[in-house]
Amino acid sequence: MKSTMVGYDREYISAKTEVIHKLELPAERSARLEIDILQNIQAVAWTVTPDGRMDFINRFYLEATGLELEACIAPLHVWNKDGSSLPPFLASLHPEHKERIRKMFWDGIRSGRGWTFEALFFHSTDGKYHWHLDRAVPVHDRHGNVVRFVGTCADVNELKQAEEKNKALLEIINAITATLPHRPSCAQPDFCSAFPALYQALRRVVAFDWGDFAIYRTERDAFEVLSATGDKNPACLEIDREAVRHNNSADCVFDSRRPLLRTDLDREQQYADERRLAAAGMRAYAVVPLLNRENCTGVLRIASVNPQQYSAEDIEFLSEVAKHLSLAVENLKAYEEIASLKAKLERENTYLQDEIRIQHNFEEIIGDSPELLKLLDRVESAAPTDANVLIIGETGSGKELIARAIHSRSTRKNSPLVKVNCGAIPSGLVESELFGHVKGAFTSASERRIGRFELANNGTLFLDEVGELPLETQVKLLRVLQEQEFEPVGSNRTIKVNVRIIAATNRDLENAVQSGGFRSDLYYRLNVIPLSVPALRDRRSDIPQIVMAFLQQSAKRMGKSIQLVSQETMRLLVDYAWPGNIRELQNVIERGVVLSKGSILKLGADFLPIEVSETRSEIAPAAENESSDSLEEVQRRHILEVLAKTGWVISGAGGAGAILKVHPNTLRSLMNRLGIRRALHAVS
Repeated sequence: MKSTMVGYDREYISAKTEVIHKLELPAERSARLEIDILQNIQAVAWTVTPDGRMDFINRFYLEATGLELEACIAPLHVWNKDGSSLPPFLASLHPEHKERIRKMFWDGIRSGRGWTFEALFFHSTDGKYHWHLDRAVPVHDRHGNVVRFVGTCADVNELKQAEEKNKALLEIINAITATLPHRPSCAQPDFCSAFPALYQALRRVVAFDWGDFAIYRTERDAFEVLSATGDKNPACLEIDREAVRHNNSADCVFDSRRPLLRTDLDREQQYADERRLAAAGMRAYAVVPLLNRENCTGVLRIASVNPQQYSAEDIEFLSEVAKHLSLAVENLKAYEEIASLKAKLERENTYLQDEIRIQHNFEEIIGDSPELLKLLDRVESAAPTDANVLIIGETGSGKELIARAIHSRSTRKNSPLVKVNCGAIPSGLVESELFGHVKGAFTSASERRIGRFELANNGTLFLDEVGELPLETQVKLLRVLQEQEFEPVGSNRTIKVNVRIIAATNRDLENAVQSGGFRSDLYYRLNVIPLSVPALRDRRSDIPQIVMAFLQQSAKRMGKSIQLVSQETMRLLVDYAWPGNIRELQNVIERGVVLSKGSILKLGADFLPIEVSETRSEIAPAAENESSDSLEEVQRRHILEVLAKTGWVISGAGGAGAILKVHPNTLRSLMNRLGIRRALHAVS
């Protein structure tokens, strides 16, 4: 080959003499310098005559491809039979690229423009195809005629591999990202749908015949395989780390946080899963941990039937893929946790709703008195509409219970019922509570607050004690009722809402309107459907049922076995005026359950308005003298006598309450029921 190269160099020098005649250096010396440069650069360099015959090629190309010089520079008539044959020096091209490059070569020769292309060339040094960038430019004489094509062919295999890796990595990231929901309220992502695209992109960079992707489940201390691919699937799909902790490659990688590489499983197999892989025909094996900082979320495993298939560069690429997969796994686990918490919250909400229905009887309000049945009939009529409702009743009579019954029977029952106690909010904060405020709206407004109207959108807003609203707030409330829109405090942004209003009050709003304490236009807006809740003393026939219901609830909550109420206690409970209505009755029963020791509820002097035995003994003389008087008249006369003696002093050691052995508040309630007033007594 050396003698041939010398002759070849001389031929090239002769050809170059005309091209470089204008240089000051002697032509032969200049051409020799160029040849020395071309022969020693670490890239393929060559020249081709205008008719397509190679007349120079450097030794680097011959050494890399293993081709013979004589074949590369063969005369045209030897190889170019049809005028468009593939030149011999391109014989090392990948078969799939030969036809494309043949056309580009002859187009460049005939047009005189040269060519640029990328193609795979076989390298005899490592037995693999390498990507090369091939460029040819024309060299002209003084007349502009092409006398040579000079070109280089650079090995760009590493660049192409890096480009392919980046492209594959981008496709993997896109495949994972595509599974993420676009809205937070969506269900958890289906990462399994991303794996076909993931494996396809991965195979373009790293060849494998089997692979899987397993995440570690802390709660089970085990690996869960989310996806596996390949015709052969010999690895254990679900590995209990407690059972095979010291006999599995996944465990080793998970614990060490370092990749594992087996270039020949026949010689290097160590764990049980590696022996199964080898038995299935796998020869190379790679496992990388899914690492995000120091947190390992699982492993990525691939195997090939070819030994020596994987290198350190492959492990580096797989580790980069695994890093993105680890982020995806953390997202998956976060979505799973959110879904679990959401399901738990839904279960708890269902439970609480059931408990609320049991405790507050939203589904079945207790009682069958005519007054209550009349009210419930109006509730059934009003509930399906969107008309505003004004509930009027004494404190503790069950106004909120009626409001909830209306909401639960309305078309808005699946939306929230938001309650606002207008009497419990400081006057300066009522607007903020109802309409919300923006950050910085006032001194303590450190963040944005959503108002109750916005929270109740598409639902129902229950305004309890609506008569306590300041007049300036009543104006804004009227606008919301009329236009269904408002501006948060400190904002000029208008928020539209769709809210049904249920208001409740224990005040006489008609009198408040007359006195100027309540706006008449707001009153008429609220009073579309008025509902009057009867006081407990007006539905005494319901008291035994309510007592038993409260007894069961309190006994169950406190773990007591009280199931009955004594007849005497029940009679006194029915006779009592109950100024605090149902709320007072519930408190009395609960207090009685706490202090009772037997299985029958008996209320003593601390609970009842007048103790049975003492009441009878006090009124007995009067009853003997005037047997025609009713019991209430006897009680009234006796109380008046005691009050006259004490100068109408009720409390204290010498007061009427102490003499009658009745709590002062109980005595006042009894006086109210019997119609005892000091002014009336004075007149009489």
